[in-house]
Amino acid sequence: VCTAVYELPDFFLYSFFIFSFFFLMIRRPPRSTLFPYTTLFRSILILAALIAVNIYSHNEPSRSSQEVHAKYTSYSAGEQGAKALYLLLAKLGYKPRRLRTSFHGMNSGGLAVVFAPALPISETDSERLLEWVREGNTLLLVPDGQETQLTDALRIKLRKEPLRKKNIKPKVATDITAGVNELSIQSGNRIRTTRKDAIRHFRDEAGVVVISLPEGEGTAIVLSDPYLMSNSGLPEGDNLNLLVNILLSYTGDTETVYFDEYHHGFEERQTILHLLKGTS
Repeated sequence: VCTAVYELPDFFLYSFFIFSFFFLMIRRPPRSTLFPYTTLFRSILILAALIAVNIYSHNEPSRSSQEVHAKYTSYSAGEQGAKALYLLLAKLGYKPRRLRTSFHGMNSGGLAVVFAPALPISETDSERLLEWVREGNTLLLVPDGQETQLTDALRIKLRKEPLRKKNIKPKVATDITAGVNELSIQSGNRIRTTRKDAIRHFRDEAGVVVISLPEGEGTAIVLSDPYLMSNSGLPEGDNLNLLVNILLSYTGDTETVYFDEYHHGFEERQTILHLLKGTS
């Protein structure tokens, strides 16, 4: 005899729990009550309101007061946003996932995208992220010219130089540069490092545009210009080919791609589901 066990979504399980709780809390009305089911109807209305609020809060990310400065979030369809990158990865068969709890939620291998964070990355968060990378995963870091605890941990420096040209050709033949004739950029941001194990894939006289750094069993790839992966820049030049090369070289066919939204001001909202689960 085969028994099929079906797992209901969390929402239905907890909604059933709440409904049962309210039903048990209903008291038997007095005999003189003209409408004996008034309490029941009132409880059902309260229950429906709670479930509706929970649906909304479960699906909507919490936004901090600093979120207005997050130009490069994957939620943004603006020129500087990364929504096109997020949607493209899903079309290619990857599993894009938005992180709204710093780097606590990376419970599987894959690629982490830290795209021009609007908020500071703490030393603790930097170490947690790099520990994950050293286990054999990949970090794609695209700073907006600002040095952070994460760039310090990677031992790289960022410098802003005058923008002399908008097309950068590869300097070495690597998996990342294969089939990429030139990258299209829009800023003079450049990367500098004294690390001897660094591979400088794209550079000019002003400095490095794309660099990869081994970290334990994993790799950190740093791009100097957010334009390379932005909605407006991704289709320009061979920027898309660069992305494909990174994916093919450093991720599996169905691996998860994490987008750091926590440092853009998006935080996980506390809902009834979280409280019942006992999560933070």
